[in-house]
Amino acid sequence: MALTALAAAALVGLTMLRPVPLAYAQPRPHTRHERRGLADGGAPTTRGPRVDRTPPPEAPPSEESVIALARAKLAEDVVAQRTTRDERRRARLEEYREKYHAVVGTQPFVSEMQAHEERLARLQRLRAVASSELRSDAKKRIARLMTREQTRHLLVIQMLVASGTGGP
Repeated sequence: MALTALAAAALVGLTMLRPVPLAYAQPRPHTRHERRGLADGGAPTTRGPRVDRTPPPEAPPSEESVIALARAKLAEDVVAQRTTRDERRRARLEEYREKYHAVVGTQPFVSEMQAHEERLARLQRLRAVASSELRSDAKKRIARLMTREQTRHLLVIQMLVASGTGGP
């Protein structure tokens, strides 16, 4: 290889091969940041690596913490419902008196309303617990059951109103 390099140098007119200084062998910095040692446009590379000062992203809340928050909200809702229970009952009775005035005081109507309200209260409580436990499948089943109970109740009330006496 040395002969070929000498032959090439002789052809070009160079009489002597000398090593290239290291400063010329490396590429020159082209931009202002590269000349100052700011390779990425940030802090100088002589001071160490660039430190990211942004806070880390918040981790999504765990399922246990979400359930705990939902249970706390459920407890608050239960307390709020207990305080307004009498007002809601009076409003509901007034609505029934306006709609079904002919059969409101009869025994079949009273027993039907009591059974219906107990079933709905149970289903509403189940729905609240299912939502606090993040159980979407249970919430769907409970919604179907509530619809069935409403439909059953309306049919019984219509039969009582149609008979007019409130009894069989």
